[in-house]
Amino acid sequence: MNLPVDPGIRLRQDYLAGMPHLAYVGLSENWLLKECGHLHWLLLARLQGLDVPVFSDREGRSAYAAFTAIHLRRLQLERIGENTRFELHSHLQPAGRARHCSEHLLLAAGLPCGELTMLSTFVCRTRAGDNRSATRAQFAIDEGTPAEPCQAARALLEAGKHWREAEPVEQVWEQRFSPCPALDFNGAEFLYFAQFQATVERAEWALARSNLLLHCRERQLYFYGNLNPGDDLLLRLAPPVNVDGMQRCEIRRASDGRKLAEVLTRRALQVPA
Repeated sequence: MNLPVDPGIRLRQDYLAGMPHLAYVGLSENWLLKECGHLHWLLLARLQGLDVPVFSDREGRSAYAAFTAIHLRRLQLERIGENTRFELHSHLQPAGRARHCSEHLLLAAGLPCGELTMLSTFVCRTRAGDNRSATRAQFAIDEGTPAEPCQAARALLEAGKHWREAEPVEQVWEQRFSPCPALDFNGAEFLYFAQFQATVERAEWALARSNLLLHCRERQLYFYGNLNPGDDLLLRLAPPVNVDGMQRCEIRRASDGRKLAEVLTRRALQVPA
């Protein structure tokens, strides 16, 4: 029997949970996002046969894999505490011109604790030092036939388009946040994708501190742009919904009002110890 050829590449990583990995009630979702983003980046290099993940477009400009959509689901991060051994099983494959999709399975004691799907596209700046000028990178390989996106990638593409065109949040709670270059921007000098999740958590804590008693079970993040150091974010949260529903947060750039991201969060009540 002829089995289909896997167009992607796989990786397994093992961990022992310590303080860098943990948050107040289990594995840190923010750490998980950063680690899976790092694995996505490393797998991109391996897929291209590179020793290190250094990419440039056909004009020689530095190109970076910017996440356009992320879906975390079936999260049970509270299962991972101090000194828990856990694993990440990752798979990355092409998903169209300059796009790649990775899927990550989180396991602890052999049991699933979460799944992540991450969709990226390569971008470069058309004006040096200006994150607002980031646009999709063009590569010589783009002239060939692009890879067909997998089902997971297609779902994220469709959802990202839907939320880009969605009506603005109404009846809002609004929070303004000033990203700090030393903490919130990455080595490529972009606002780090994981900090969007962090700002939503901070806004929800400021507005409804009872969320400390809730676990995040699902989160969707869709990204549409970036900003420069010194600019602020405006977070517009829809009113709270019941614990089994999704809460929407629209993130805009303060300087011009452009939508930068949509974040949807589903929480569940914490089970008492």
